[in-house]
Amino acid sequence: MKMWKRNTSAAAAAAVLAVAMLGGCAQKPQAAAPSAAAAEAVLQTAVVGKQTVGDSIEQVAEVAASLQLDIVSKASGTVLEKLKRKGDTVQQGDVLFTVDTTDLLSDKRKTEINLQSLRDSLAKTKLDTQTNRLQLENNVTRSRNQLKTQQEELNKLRNEYDAGIASKRQVEQAEQQLEQIRRDTELAEKQLAALDASDPLASIQSQIASTEVSLQDLNRHLADYEVKAPASGVLNDLTVEAGATVSQGIRVGQIVQMNPAKITTEVAEPLLKLVEGKPEIAFYTGTDNKTLYKAKVTFVGQTVNAQSKAYAVELEADNADGKLKQGMRVQLVLSGAEEQKALAVPTSAIVKEGPDNFVYVVEGDKAVKRPVKLGRWKDLYQEVLEGVKEGDKVITTGLAQLKDGQTVKTQ
Repeated sequence: MKMWKRNTSAAAAAAVLAVAMLGGCAQKPQAAAPSAAAAEAVLQTAVVGKQTVGDSIEQVAEVAASLQLDIVSKASGTVLEKLKRKGDTVQQGDVLFTVDTTDLLSDKRKTEINLQSLRDSLAKTKLDTQTNRLQLENNVTRSRNQLKTQQEELNKLRNEYDAGIASKRQVEQAEQQLEQIRRDTELAEKQLAALDASDPLASIQSQIASTEVSLQDLNRHLADYEVKAPASGVLNDLTVEAGATVSQGIRVGQIVQMNPAKITTEVAEPLLKLVEGKPEIAFYTGTDNKTLYKAKVTFVGQTVNAQSKAYAVELEADNADGKLKQGMRVQLVLSGAEEQKALAVPTSAIVKEGPDNFVYVVEGDKAVKRPVKLGRWKDLYQEVLEGVKEGDKVITTGLAQLKDGQTVKTQ
């Protein structure tokens, strides 16, 4: 509407000027034509450039913890000492509270005694096994020697029997003795082989290994009786008190991490293009709308929320000074003043002819009429999407008298 009124006024002024000139023509037939008079007038111009043609677009968002971890007790027992309080800032590994270890230490001592007993038993079994093997080896050696000696004795008696010196009875007794010694030798060899094939230490060694694992578990579990912070942050909750009983696996508190701070929001589909592809977005707090901060875009949802009909957006902002608090509201600047700048011309430079729009561009000393495609409009400027380029000089006054290609004087 503003632009249209401005063009109408210019046309009316031109009409008045034309009437005056016509009156002069009645008295002086030699006067110049209207187009020549217009050419002699010094016209105002403006250089095509970027102007603000829209307001900044903002979105409400909420500050949340970037990390939120539950504190779970891995031990059961009575709380001996509470070292940290709700609201304290803690570092990962800080001891929050301790649990009575009396029962655990008793179990550990019993296990240590049992382990030592098994080790003593293993040492004794090793010694006994070595002794038994030595005895069996001696038995085998002795039996083999006896077998050899008896075989020689039998051979001798057989020779004497053939010579008529020894009796048949003596030969038979020697043969019986040889057979007995052979059986004794075979038995001794079998006993030695059985000992070598067996592992009398295996059972005790297995018990020792199992007991050692149990002792390692107890030692590892002993560390659980000092309940520590699983991460650095602020103790958002810690429910235990000295003298109270805690149970293994029960949540006893919570740690939140506010540096960096997490910022979450949901944007409607038309605004999604203002977020996608951006590495970071500016924001300001409700208490200070003068200072802009930067937040890194970490997530842009690609699925619409069925209830809100919007897309989730998550950002991450440095919060070393702790100014951002959990639950605080901030304003995200999705499109700032710089992003609202576009190629524009003064509205006074636009000529409307029905549905079409034109501007007069100065080329040398000529006014060239160009069709333009217009976009957004704000204050005294309107965005030009097509038809001119940055640096072009457009005429802003005397448009009603101009013709395409007319010679002009500009300021």
